[in-house]
Amino acid sequence: MMSIRLPELDYLPIEKLNQIFKNTTTSYKFYWFLAILDYVKENDKLTVSFADLFSRMIAFAWYPINHYKINFGHQDQIYKIIEYLNQNEAKLKPDMKYKVVVDQISDIYKDSSAKSEQSRKEIFQLDRYVICRFISPFFDIKNISDKQIIILAEKNFNIKKKQPIYRIDKEKKEIIIQPQWIGYIKRFNTILQDFTLWHLLEYLQKRNPYVPNLANKLFRPIARDLKKARIFWLNALSRIENPRCIYSNTGLSKDFSIDHFLPWSFVTHDLIWNTIPTHKNINSMKSDDLPLLKTYLTPFMAMQYDAINIISKLDDKKILEDYIIGFDNITYSDLESMSKEKFFERISRLIIPQYEIARNMGFCENWLYV
Repeated sequence: MMSIRLPELDYLPIEKLNQIFKNTTTSYKFYWFLAILDYVKENDKLTVSFADLFSRMIAFAWYPINHYKINFGHQDQIYKIIEYLNQNEAKLKPDMKYKVVVDQISDIYKDSSAKSEQSRKEIFQLDRYVICRFISPFFDIKNISDKQIIILAEKNFNIKKKQPIYRIDKEKKEIIIQPQWIGYIKRFNTILQDFTLWHLLEYLQKRNPYVPNLANKLFRPIARDLKKARIFWLNALSRIENPRCIYSNTGLSKDFSIDHFLPWSFVTHDLIWNTIPTHKNINSMKSDDLPLLKTYLTPFMAMQYDAINIISKLDDKKILEDYIIGFDNITYSDLESMSKEKFFERISRLIIPQYEIARNMGFCENWLYV
């Protein structure tokens, strides 16, 4: 896999930063550096508390773990902390935005209750793992101890080509970012973020080899684009006699809702072959659950097949492109002439393996409308 090389400056040890994610076995280094980048982008102060950076780390990982159910590994410290917070801090919701998560964790720091004290202890376990380990590549010593790192970071703080990104004040629980590194981070913040996300994606791909669109699951999702799917289904439903919802078997009107048969939070795309019209209340009830296949897969495929037969007879066939690509780049004429049996085989080949992956990731399965 190719990598990103960082911009060189003759007074900073950029070659050490290029090695910072070498042989990384847990996620905390990536999120620690993303937190530092985020802090520097917003602030000019050299000093930042451990607590501030830990809040940002957790907030960055919040959505990938809670919403997309990305596998970080059950031994991953950030994963463990977020699981603990999910179970013990009711104010923290799975779909919260980054800034809201940061603010909520800041409130935990301020709260004097026994429950918040325990949450703080869980969060501050990161102190043992990341703060010293992150800058260890700046010192060419094998099996270097945390104590040695703290001493050398102080000693080399202003030595040209030896400066670590920061030095550590354990007593005050803060880091002091090296002034020249502050300038570098501000100047190349976007490149440094891309560099970190590139390595994070490589790390996560090894643990989620079959998860679709993994790169789109590192952050909270952008707005969905269902315009093409709505046009497709409006055209189809206006020509289907007595169209009915596959979940409730009740009639559909023009005021229908677009459902993602496999949850959008799993596939993170709006390709038409994974959409189906339903009622708004049913779409809300189904949410991010996986439908019961033995009940709904056949009617889903049948409605898809009927819709394609209608749309293929219209002038604008480009709207069928999602099927052309999804079915391994077949031709439009192949799609138009495809038998029902062959179509069911093709669509099953798309749906069933991804259903199994989503189920194994923890998405609720066997949803049934009652």
